Amino acid sequence: MLHIVHGPDSFSARQIVNSLSSKRQQTSVGGPDSTVWLEQKSTSPREVIDVCSQGALFGAPPAVVLQGLLTRFEPTKSGGQRGRRSKKKDGPVLAEWDPFPSMVAALPPASLLILVDGAIKGPNPMLKSLEPHADQVHVMKTPDIGQIQRFVEQKAAQQGGAIAPEAVSRLSMNCNGDLWYVNSEMEKLLLYADGRTITGEMVEAMVTGIQSTTIFALVDAIVEGKEDVARRHLDTMYHQGIAPGYVLTMINRQMRLLAQAKELSSRSRGEEPTKGEFTSLQPFAQERARRQASRFSLRAVRRALAGVIEADRSIKTGASDERAALDVLISDLSGLVAQR
Repeated sequence: MLHIVHGPDSFSARQIVNSLSSKRQQTSVGGPDSTVWLEQKSTSPREVIDVCSQGALFGAPPAVVLQGLLTRFEPTKSGGQRGRRSKKKDGPVLAEWDPFPSMVAALPPASLLILVDGAIKGPNPMLKSLEPHADQVHVMKTPDIGQIQRFVEQKAAQQGGAIAPEAVSRLSMNCNGDLWYVNSEMEKLLLYADGRTITGEMVEAMVTGIQSTTIFALVDAIVEGKEDVARRHLDTMYHQGIAPGYVLTMINRQMRLLAQAKELSSRSRGEEPTKGEFTSLQPFAQERARRQASRFSLRAVRRALAGVIEADRSIKTGASDERAALDVLISDLSGLVAQR
C-alpha cells in the first residue's frame, strides 16, 4: 500500500500520517513503536523496500514514512529537471532511485509506505512515476481562512472549551495559514482560559506575535466599523512606540488593496487581472482583503483613500498633530462602512 502526501500544509500532512500509522499499529507485530521514519538523504531504495517488507511472514509489517524523496526530483531554477540529473553532484544519487517505482509496485500487499514532502512546484518525474502505484495521493494545500476558523472551533470543542467568534476571527486572521502555530496557541489559550470562554482580549494578550500585528487588528476594526476597538488598538500601538507615520502608511496600503479587490470583483470572468499589490499577495491575504472590501462600496473606498491623503497633508503641514489626525481618520473611515 502506497500513500503520497505532499503540500505546504505540513500539520495536516502529519495528521494523515498519524492516522495511517495508528491503523497499522493495531495489527503490526512491532506494537506501538512500529512506525519507521526514514530520510531520503540517509537511506537507499533497497533499505526502504527491505523495511517495508519485514515482518510480512508474521503479521503486518511496520508503517514506513519516507521523507524528502519527491523534493529531490523537483525542477531546478533554470528549468532543468533534477530527475534527469542536471547537476553532476546529484546525478549518482538520483540515478540510484530510478528503479524505485517498479520496486514499490512489487511490494507485498500488506506493506504500508507513506511518502511525505512539502510543496511540489513543478513537473516531478518521480511523482509521475509513483502515482499509478499509489492507493491515494493527498495534496495538502495551505488552508484558507474558513478552514482555519473551523479548525480553531473544533480544537476548542474537542478539549471541552469554548471560544468567542471575535477570538476565532482574531487568531485565524493572524496566523498566515500556519496550523502548527494555531494549534500551539490554542493549547496555550485553553490552558489559560481554564474552562472560561476564550475572548478576543485573551487572544490579544496571550498569543505570540499578535502584539506585533496590531496594525492589522486596527485596520480590521476600522473596516468592521468598530471605532472604539480601533482606538484601543491605536492606544496600544502608541504605548509600543510605533511611529504614527507607519500607522498611516499601513492604513493607506490596506485601503489601496481594498480598492484593487473591489475593481477585480467587478471584472468579467476570464478577464486578465491587472498586476499590482493585490495580485502579488498570498491567497490567504487576498481572501482577507476581499472579505474586508465587501463591507465597502467602491465610492466609500475612494473616499477612504482621499481621507488618508488629507490626514497625511494635515500632519505634514502642521495643521493637526499626529494623534489628532489619526483619531479623525479612524472616525471617518469607520463611518464609511455603512455607506453603500
